[in-house]
Amino acid sequence: MGAWERRRAPDDGALLKTVLVVDDDPDMRFMLKLLLERGGYQVTEAGDGLAALHAIKAQMPDLVLTDLRMPMMDGGELIQRLRSDEATSALPIILITAYAVLPTTADLADETIPKPFAPERVVETVTKLLGGRRASDRRAT
Repeated sequence: MGAWERRRAPDDGALLKTVLVVDDDPDMRFMLKLLLERGGYQVTEAGDGLAALHAIKAQMPDLVLTDLRMPMMDGGELIQRLRSDEATSALPIILITAYAVLPTTADLADETIPKPFAPERVVETVTKLLGGRRASDRRAT
């Protein structure tokens, strides 16, 4: 299976929803990937906002989970670019950050999860935001 091919859920054959995890810390990406995969999601990764934009152009995820402070392009700018593009403006976004003072662009995220966080909160928040929607459903409306 190629890196961007979508996997099917083992029980009903439905496509797994994809979460793009964006963080410059490989350990954090690994931990979030494990949590989300155990929660029943397919996970793709990017190390910064610029890499995330390229990944999104290659294949639209169902949700983006991003850190705030990263090199190349931070999470605030990533969120702003996604919200200003018609193709990605409705994409659910979760911001994960250890910073107490957030830029105004953080208000454009659907949810903010402060670090440190309880692992179950991440999966619960992703599940809540996806609410049965798929990226293809959002583009069709």
